[in-house]
Amino acid sequence: VSDGTLSDTQAISVKVNDVAETASGSGSWSTSGSGTSTIVVSNATELMTALKSATGGETISLKSGDYGSLQLIDQKNFFAQYASQVTITAADPGHPASFAGIDFRGVDNIKFDGVTFDYNAAPGAYLFVAPVMISSGTGITIINSTFAGDVATGVDAAADGYGTGVALKVAQSSGIVIENV
Repeated sequence: VSDGTLSDTQAISVKVNDVAETASGSGSWSTSGSGTSTIVVSNATELMTALKSATGGETISLKSGDYGSLQLIDQKNFFAQYASQVTITAADPGHPASFAGIDFRGVDNIKFDGVTFDYNAAPGAYLFVAPVMISSGTGITIINSTFAGDVATGVDAAADGYGTGVALKVAQSSGIVIENV
């Protein structure tokens, strides 16, 4: 693994807050002279492993694809309070990674740069759902990203065909930055 790339048969172990984690697969990483690292991931499982191993200052570069809904809730994911900003960015800005939504509760110091939040409402879905939710967080930044929504179907004649959902909901949080979206 000296070149910074994991093969399908290799695994790495990391220890975060006295909890050992093992990663395997095709994720890769590199370290710069400043002590920060870039971790390249290609799916939601690799992303979660990268977030678990991050301590602050890392950049997680997402290959194009659908990463589903990302949930970081402080009671379940104690690792989601980073000492400094962890950046999640698109590896290819021309083909950004997408999330169906995020649910961050008690999360500190994460930045999204150049990703897409793409909400697809199920027929009859509640009209005021917030697919991107930040609660009790600090230092969360979303820049150069896209919020794509959907239209209501299967609700009623007055709502069907019109936009549905609330793109972003922020509650009891500080230091939230939203730019160029």
